[in-house]
Amino acid sequence: MKEKSSLLQQLCRIHCKALFKTTQERCEVHCVDNSDEASLVQCIQAYNRVEKNRFWVLYYTFAEQKSIQVCRSCYSKRDACTDYLLSRLPQQIEAFDVSQESALFTQVRAMLQDEVCMNKEESAIHFYNKIRRRYTQTATVPEKAAAIVENALFFFDPYHHAHTLHHALGYRFYDVPLVLEVLVKACVAYDGSKVKQLEPYIFEELIGCEKFSVYISRALKNRLIDFTRSSTYSKEILDEPEVCEAVEEQDAEDITLLTPLNDEQQLIYKLKYGFRLENAEFLEVIARLDYRDDKLLSCLSSEEKFYVQLKTRYDLKDDTPQMSALDVPSIKASISKKLSKEREKLQSYSYSEYMDDAKKEIYLKLVYSEPLSAKEIGVIFGRTAKQIDKKIENAKKKLKRIS
Repeated sequence: MKEKSSLLQQLCRIHCKALFKTTQERCEVHCVDNSDEASLVQCIQAYNRVEKNRFWVLYYTFAEQKSIQVCRSCYSKRDACTDYLLSRLPQQIEAFDVSQESALFTQVRAMLQDEVCMNKEESAIHFYNKIRRRYTQTATVPEKAAAIVENALFFFDPYHHAHTLHHALGYRFYDVPLVLEVLVKACVAYDGSKVKQLEPYIFEELIGCEKFSVYISRALKNRLIDFTRSSTYSKEILDEPEVCEAVEEQDAEDITLLTPLNDEQQLIYKLKYGFRLENAEFLEVIARLDYRDDKLLSCLSSEEKFYVQLKTRYDLKDDTPQMSALDVPSIKASISKKLSKEREKLQSYSYSEYMDDAKKEIYLKLVYSEPLSAKEIGVIFGRTAKQIDKKIENAKKKLKRIS
């Protein structure tokens, strides 16, 4: 028994280098029941793939994306900022312990397993809805989808997971986004009972992703030279965001959470928390500011500018008689295509030299999808900061009641 324990530790040290600090310990726990050396090695190698999936495919790529977003505010120094953070991300990820958890994610897990939960927290409902959508609706890039399902299959069936996943992926692996639920069903040959057995392991991987999202987002948000040594950084369990912080971390598909709000409430909410605006919303805000930027609007034709004016200044709907002389579908498609290209170009520029102009600053924050203050939103809507804060609070209450 002592020889087996020594061999186990030796193998874990070899295979678990450059991953999470807790990998070797967890690896030993998962592999201790194997009776012979051959199965022991096989189990350690398989578990090592799980940890690599989490470390590089799921967590690093998310942290890399967040770093680029955070460093946009560094203006001309943003490339150096991004490079610095990316060089330190592996160390930051290494310190993450997915086994640590607050009551919030314990509640989320219980909700996902259809257990009865009393007094559900708003943040728990947010994460429950997000994970359910990610499993049943959201198309996930093939590499991440494969990593999540492979990890889940290891705990579900350690000896046969690789073959079933490879067979289920088939041709769909080639750059075609996958819905996780569809991939899971294919992996177990559409056996309903096995799908139900495998789903908790999938949810466990998705819960881990959400816990890491909160962990790394808070660290990156400090924007310090070395946030791991900062006095504001703590190794406490960091997985209980405030409601507004949860909204800040929305993925693109989570905009559907705002559908209970009317158009104005949605727009104010998006501006407050830095959502990327749709092209139509982007134009509406520019028109409200009465701001004209040659780099953006000069790409539109006279007819397209006229349509924008009718929509934003006079609040006309597409089916009103005044619009009947225009080919509205073609105009909208053309505007969207042109603006998408121009907005991509604008994001490659720094805007530190324009900070002396309040409207220009608001405009460029829109370009970079940065949150606006209540005062700045008030400039757009012709209201005071206090009135905007009140509208945001009312919107939060409405979302909470519906949830």
